Amino acid sequence: GKSLRDLGYSHVTLDDGWQECRTSSTSGYHDAAGRPMVDLRRFPDLSKLTEYAHRLGLTMGWSVNSCACAEAEPSTPAELASRYAGDVDAVVRYGFDRVRLEPCGPLDDIVRWRRLLNETGRRILVEDCLGAAGPPLAPTGGELVCPSRPLPVVAEAEPSFDSMLSSLQLVPQSADRQRPPSHTDCWACMATLHIGSLPTFAESRAHFAAWSVTSSPLALALDVANKSHLAMMWPIIGNEEVLAVNEQWAGHPGTLLVSEGAHHEDPPSRYVAAVPCDASDTEQHRWSLEPSATPGASRIVFGDLCLDVGAMAPLGLRPCLDGSPTQTLALRQDGTLVHEQGGKAFCVEVRNHVGPALRLATCAAGAPKHQRFSITGGVWTDLGTAHDSALPPRCMAVTSDYPVSSPAHSIRWQMWAKPQPDGAVALLVLNRAEENLRPKIEFRSLKDSLGSFFDYDVDRGVAVRDLHERKDIGVFSESLVGDHVPIRDSKFLLLTPVAPTNGALMMIMSALAMVSSVVVVGMVLKRFFRSGEGADAGEGKFVPFADSSDSDHSRSLSADEAGVEGNKEEGDSSSEREELSLEESLAQFDTATECQRIMQAALLTICWWSAAIYVTLMIKLTTNNGDMESRVPPLMLTCLMNTTTGFISWLVSLGSKLCCKHLPVPSATHREKLKILALGLLQGCELGFLNKALLYMSISERTMLQNCNVLLLMLTARICSLEQLTILRAAAGLLLMIGGMFQGYASSQEKQGPDPQGHILGYVFMLSSMTMTSLKWALIQFVTQRSHPESFLGRVTKFELAALVQPTAGVVCLMLAFMFEWEGISNQAMWRSQLHQLFRIPAMALGITMIMSSELKLVQLTSAVATAVLMNLHHIPMVVAGVVVFHDSVDAWNIYGFAFNILGGIVYALARVFDETPSVAAH
Repeated sequence: GKSLRDLGYSHVTLDDGWQECRTSSTSGYHDAAGRPMVDLRRFPDLSKLTEYAHRLGLTMGWSVNSCACAEAEPSTPAELASRYAGDVDAVVRYGFDRVRLEPCGPLDDIVRWRRLLNETGRRILVEDCLGAAGPPLAPTGGELVCPSRPLPVVAEAEPSFDSMLSSLQLVPQSADRQRPPSHTDCWACMATLHIGSLPTFAESRAHFAAWSVTSSPLALALDVANKSHLAMMWPIIGNEEVLAVNEQWAGHPGTLLVSEGAHHEDPPSRYVAAVPCDASDTEQHRWSLEPSATPGASRIVFGDLCLDVGAMAPLGLRPCLDGSPTQTLALRQDGTLVHEQGGKAFCVEVRNHVGPALRLATCAAGAPKHQRFSITGGVWTDLGTAHDSALPPRCMAVTSDYPVSSPAHSIRWQMWAKPQPDGAVALLVLNRAEENLRPKIEFRSLKDSLGSFFDYDVDRGVAVRDLHERKDIGVFSESLVGDHVPIRDSKFLLLTPVAPTNGALMMIMSALAMVSSVVVVGMVLKRFFRSGEGADAGEGKFVPFADSSDSDHSRSLSADEAGVEGNKEEGDSSSEREELSLEESLAQFDTATECQRIMQAALLTICWWSAAIYVTLMIKLTTNNGDMESRVPPLMLTCLMNTTTGFISWLVSLGSKLCCKHLPVPSATHREKLKILALGLLQGCELGFLNKALLYMSISERTMLQNCNVLLLMLTARICSLEQLTILRAAAGLLLMIGGMFQGYASSQEKQGPDPQGHILGYVFMLSSMTMTSLKWALIQFVTQRSHPESFLGRVTKFELAALVQPTAGVVCLMLAFMFEWEGISNQAMWRSQLHQLFRIPAMALGITMIMSSELKLVQLTSAVATAVLMNLHHIPMVVAGVVVFHDSVDAWNIYGFAFNILGGIVYALARVFDETPSVAAH
């Protein structure tokens, strides 16, 4: 797998902890000559450390003017100058590439630092951590200046969602929409990322996305030696699509678009404040620890109010509610107050060790004093130590004022955006306190806000991709209603305007596909009539049986033949003439019937393709309805459509029986029932496995594998003695596969991101689906061509057969839906919101009925392999429909793929022509 360096994390900084403190005649970590003193027990040779980093392809930074050793002001200017000189000399001597300037000592003149470092002749980057420098605008001339790279806009933030969000509010001053001061040579820096230190995975993910969408340098404060912790955070810090948003420059660093205030937020009745203990303050003597309704748990009570941890930070008091999960805590023996949430334990702690706010945070190892409490005699106190400025004792009181100076307190949710190459835009929604946030994104409004940065055109649409989940959502024309975004979570989307497609070229390709399909059908049927058999020559001769309507036609031919044969009682010369006449008559009859059947197959192909386009568009309208969460799960939708298709097929067959004369259909034998059941099971499993495969595989892989299915079907047909596997047929299959690879390559350019852990499982499901497809089509050919004309399957119409097969497939899909989509099926809100969409199912089922009956008839007239070839070709008009209706994009690789598909279809038709043809006498 990739390393952090491979992903672009190319810089390492040695922070506090390298100093040898208070061992010289001066305070701090400089000796009398002004040289920095290094703790040689921990870092015996800093030069070798930087050399090692350089060998790994990393740059190395050094934290100076740091906080580990409290250094007093120098007594003279000369002493100050010696310290500057000593630090600069050490930076060059040890081989550091960057200097991180901390705000803790007297060496805080950044201009002096830059001048001294420039005089060394080495290119050394100065990272300013002295505090927010503000926007780098010169007071005169309007030119952009940059006092340090990167440019700090905020001091170090705390590991909390509100602290992160408060830091984010300082970005807009450096990200003006028209002329942003933050740019490629002067990035606005938002201090260290606290990935892994925030209470939940969702908060860490939102934190990382916020820094990415504002082009802030990504500095990880993460123990990379802790492999298990690194693995937990890898989906966040290793998300290459989010990293690309951070790295790419399209003229703007990213800025705030929408900010909704917290005027609807339900605040606590009062807040808890950690303050210096005061025996005279009666408000500090009203606390009690009472048993909760939850066994083994407690709640902290103040009068008629209880401590409530629902907001996590800062903690407040709300009316006591029996059994409330946010008012349930456990006071452990070590004094920690623990709250279980989402299967994880969080501890109450005094914020910043000194207060005044309390918050819920990750339980620290060793139970530090600011996370340990006691409640005795009505006083609730932490275990801080007297006269310890770092961890002083604190008693809990109550206040009506918000105890934290935090801009985030006034925010419910926000939307941030950063332009991307090719007119795209990355959009981040951060939810702090909105209960039911489902943001609606109006593309026209977004265009008005971002101007030329967002290349939106209502005639082309916008492709939407979820960057957190690394999957495509769909193409939308005017707006998008997003998924529900939970509190303290985020949604990160990439909006890409759909590129215009050469419509004329696509129409030409579609016409060529139709012509080649007619050629395929014509050649197959021409071979069919010449050989007088449904299979290839030499594979057992049989005549393809048509529907009951075709049986009368077959019998009239037999009567004519009998009449002609009766005239043979004349002399030998007359007999010869009659035999010649018979051959001529049969040839004329075969020619007429051949043309009729070619026309019939061509019309069936047109009906099939038209219905497929119609159903595909209807499904896309149903699933891409602008609402990403409330959609009917795909397996459940397939189940409903299959069941409805069976019902419609039954109605059509019933109407056909009432309106037209049909021969009586005998009862099905047990073997025929098993064949029908097998068809239903194969079709249901085929659809179910395909749906599951799409959860794990990219579009490119799916396209390539599906086009390889022709070869698998050819092999299946050969094994079942349904069709030969000749060199030309194999060449046709390879051409179709190459076409699929070109289309797959085109799809791979769309940044598909399958889940690597489920990748193998995706292949298993896809190969299983392909196997089911091959067996299904082979069985259909066997049933439609080799069933005896007087049997149930020989007499039953295609609609009747569909009515029997589809319900079984629907039951299989229903079982798979309950296995894999229970969460979606049990979502009552989804069913309520999608009720109007379900009315489209009968319309889609009507189209599927036409598809199924056309396919069954085509298999009977030609073969399963020929139908599979036509299936590959029918992707072309479907793509054209997607371009016209949904503004889908098609590039040159798609065109090349379609061309190879057409060529493969023609080669397959030639393979049928060049098959060995038996003599007329055999016919």
